[in-house]
Amino acid sequence: MKKLALVTLLAGVTACGDVLDPGTPAAPEPPRADGVTEARGQPVAPLSDVAAGLTALAARLEATYGQLGAAPLGALWLAAPGAQEMGNTVFFRDVGNKQIPVQWVPGDPRRGGRTVLRYGVEASAPGGLSTDDVNGAADRAMTTWATQRCSERLEIERTEILIPAAEVDILHAGFTALPPGVLGLTIPFIWVMSDGMPTDIDNDGALDYAFAVILYSSEFPWAIDAPVIDLETVMLHEAGHGLGQAHFGSLFRTEANGFYHFAPMAVMNAGYTGMQQELKPTDRAGHCGIFGDWPIH
Repeated sequence: MKKLALVTLLAGVTACGDVLDPGTPAAPEPPRADGVTEARGQPVAPLSDVAAGLTALAARLEATYGQLGAAPLGALWLAAPGAQEMGNTVFFRDVGNKQIPVQWVPGDPRRGGRTVLRYGVEASAPGGLSTDDVNGAADRAMTTWATQRCSERLEIERTEILIPAAEVDILHAGFTALPPGVLGLTIPFIWVMSDGMPTDIDNDGALDYAFAVILYSSEFPWAIDAPVIDLETVMLHEAGHGLGQAHFGSLFRTEANGFYHFAPMAVMNAGYTGMQQELKPTDRAGHCGIFGDWPIH
């Protein structure tokens, strides 16, 4: 039976609150009647500016968390309600066809040969929430993915070690200023050879995941078990990227009110559509496709 174990290896914390300073975004608009905050009042940076900022952010993350033979590939982010830049992926290195198939290699010798995936949570919290709130939301999000029946051989453990990052596969690295309209983002690091070319040692057609660094915006009002803006929902989405899933769903905009909608609704939609703490069928299908044949530890 699968377990989500707490494994304390070593305490180590680093602050990352100053990794990116895109300026002070405008405050979000008040909640709508349905409880979802509109973010259309925020300035929306051009994608080229976002890419430049994320590239600089990735370089700082690489200096803080990086390790020999690993390099940041790009960034995937969850857009706030009403944000115009939804579903984009910014790449920092040329990987040919610009796709983002990045998957974990079971028993990867560069990760000690283990099949267990480990995650850590930075000891930080946004205004109005405590570190216990953040830890609880992260644990619940990871548990949701870990307890899917189709991937019962996958074991996910929490570890308190944050530096060096070699022991952490998925790192919830805290809250910082992010580009306007971005709630959270995941930067996947991939294994590269000495010439910088990505590797695929198991020949599955996907780049080899080294580790993932996840950041959350300090510029939004966060809540626990509430639609404006539910931290566990965003952590569940970003953890999906950390486990190898991309965005899913078609985006539609209602011209009458300017609201955005996804079809089908899923945790892995590229924009925030309210509190979602349970996986939808498409989320489970993507997860099962990745970990359904994961080897027994």
